Order: sequence, then structure tokens, then C-alpha cells
Amino acid sequence: MTASDDLPYRPCVGLAVFDRTGHVFMGQRRGGPEHVDMTYSWQLPQGGIDKGEEPYTAALRELYEETSIRSVTLLGEIDDWLTYELP
Repeated sequence: MTASDDLPYRPCVGLAVFDRTGHVFMGQRRGGPEHVDMTYSWQLPQGGIDKGEEPYTAALRELYEETSIRSVTLLGEIDDWLTYELP
């Protein structure tokens, strides 16, 4: 067991979406905390995995919810889970 197994991490997925020319999709965030300057707040599509949901299914759902994109091809995925703490 690793130290991260003891922490309340929420399982999430994140995606990098490329068009046919190799450009990466970055979405500009809408809204946020008052103390955050949203002018330069950009991120890749991401979100939580629902209980009982497979990560790939969650990725497709989050992608559609955040971008309305439905047609994608999986090019690859990370072999292990990444964990990090937000300030």
C-alpha cells in the first residue's frame, strides 16, 4: 500500500484532444473563485469517475459534457494512476 492509498483522492480522468493537424484543444474556464484571474485560466477536458464507471467511459462522458465532442479515437493512455494534492 502506498501513502496515497490512505488519502481521500477522487478518481478522475483527463484528456488531451488533438485535431488531425496536431493542434491540442485547450478550453478556457468559465467562472471560478473571486481571487482567481480567469483571463489565463485554460485547461484540458477532465472530471471525476462515477462509482462503477470505467475510466474510458468516464473520459468519453466528460469530453462530451465539457466540449460536445463525441467522435474521438484513443491514441494512448497512461499505464498507472497519477496523484497530486491541490493547495
